[in-house]
Amino acid sequence: MTEVFCHSDEVVFNEYTPDMKFHRGDIEVNPIARGTSQCALIFEKVQV
Repeated sequence: MTEVFCHSDEVVFNEYTPDMKFHRGDIEVNPIARGTSQCALIFEKVQV
């Protein structure tokens, strides 16, 4: 079930506000549900 929530984070957070971009960084195995020891939750302001 955690894997499903991790995927939904990526969809929901990127649709929540258009001036922010959510991603998990460059680590291929990320987040905890995919085997890493911690989740990377990165929000970046989109330059318009």
